[in-house]
Amino acid sequence: MKAAAPGLHMLHGDSAASSWRSAFEDDDRVRINRDILSCGPMLAQESMTDWHRMRNGYLTQLHPQREARNYFQSDVELTADLQLLEEFETAYIWAGASVEDCLFVLFCVQLLSTHSHAECFLIQYGAREGLDCVWSIGLLRSDQILDHPTPSRLSQSFRDACCRAWTAYTSPDPESFVDCLQGDASELASLTPRLMTLLKRYPSRSSGLMLWDMRLLENVSKYGPKAASVIGHTLAEGYEDGDLVGDLYLFHRLLCMHESQNTSPLLELRGATTSIRDTDVELTEFGKLVVDGQACAHPKNPIDEWVGGVHLSSTEKNLWSFEEGRLVRW
Repeated sequence: MKAAAPGLHMLHGDSAASSWRSAFEDDDRVRINRDILSCGPMLAQESMTDWHRMRNGYLTQLHPQREARNYFQSDVELTADLQLLEEFETAYIWAGASVEDCLFVLFCVQLLSTHSHAECFLIQYGAREGLDCVWSIGLLRSDQILDHPTPSRLSQSFRDACCRAWTAYTSPDPESFVDCLQGDASELASLTPRLMTLLKRYPSRSSGLMLWDMRLLENVSKYGPKAASVIGHTLAEGYEDGDLVGDLYLFHRLLCMHESQNTSPLLELRGATTSIRDTDVELTEFGKLVVDGQACAHPKNPIDEWVGGVHLSSTEKNLWSFEEGRLVRW
């Protein structure tokens, strides 16, 4: 092991932090973001306390078998003590090239711009010689982390563009995020392609489902009935385009397509339904029609989803779809 550069080191997820710690010393200067920034409500809040309450409520939904807990209470959690950010003159953001990690860059820059005067550097992995595209630092060995890209000092114009993009992502206006990314495409060249992938979280008008739900249904048909097998194959598909959601998120999506508030459930679940390994899943007759393109899940079933700060809601008549590479009002 060797000592890391002086300053605060910011990482996304426990796996990335574990890999980093296997390469470097100075554990006290590491802070971790454990939140899933691409999933669930990300609507801007007046305070960090309100932000934690909103996000904690969502994360608790993904862990129904656990007791209620505060996911932001850990001493190493990035947003647990924002005063810590003021103590460092230098901060390093470590990131891969995935959708989640690109959002993490925006999030960190916004936090530092609001709560710190530290000079900020980005260490972002992408396509490197001898490696496939590095979606997450948690996928690297310690020697690959030690052989990291040269830290890039973030210019004020880049930091301003990141803050604009984060503000747009947490806005209730879906078009503001697209407009922001297109307007700052050159400034955010290393982030924009992956961030635009988030548009696939909006439902298709033909199926009434967003990309992850459609992938799950198709894989239930191919790899069911074991939920673990369905989720494993679906995770692999996300790996191909750098959209790395977790197994608990996908299991939650399966549950949502089964739940009783749906007039016409797409899935039938059997077994524990609180554990991925103990759950079997199969398509209902209506689910088969949707997979075959003969039916649309909406309006038979309501839409109640979040994409960043945008609440897609049948009840509130706020529906947008992703069609031919662009967002359109439904």
